[in-house]
Amino acid sequence: VISAIGIVLTLGTSLFAAGAWMVRRIDDRIDAVDEKLSTRIDAVAAKLKERLAKTTVGDPRLENVRMGALASKSQQSDVAERVATLRQGAEVVFGGDAGFAPVGEGVAEGAFFQPTLLLAKDAQNHAAHDVEAFGPVSTLMAYQDLDDALQLAARGKGMPVGAAGLCGL
Repeated sequence: VISAIGIVLTLGTSLFAAGAWMVRRIDDRIDAVDEKLSTRIDAVAAKLKERLAKTTVGDPRLENVRMGALASKSQQSDVAERVATLRQGAEVVFGGDAGFAPVGEGVAEGAFFQPTLLLAKDAQNHAAHDVEAFGPVSTLMAYQDLDDALQLAARGKGMPVGAAGLCGL
């Protein structure tokens, strides 16, 4: 879990390392079937949320800022539209806060976008297979076993296949 988080948060300042992360659903150490107690994806989501909450967005000239603006207002609008599509059939783990406020002088003119982490409710049929937001947005998708993970990767039209992280194999 920690290595996946490190990869996501250290590659680049404006994009997640992967547009989608596939995380094994069942934890081999737990025999219970209870979803809330037996999923790795919940642990991965919680760790990522914790780390993202500490990510300061704003003027990159400030020492504490870890994520700057997108390239343009047009890109900001495009990312927002794509996130709206991705949010359908997903739980928002982090992001989408009405009170999101980047730090620093002049940030009101910047194309800032809050890091957003989604958890697909139905990984096989989620929009992440067809939609990629070119911004700080990532979707977690649970899989049961290697065959399920391969089916998820095959469903992708570029993004999940080419840029997906795989945790728990």
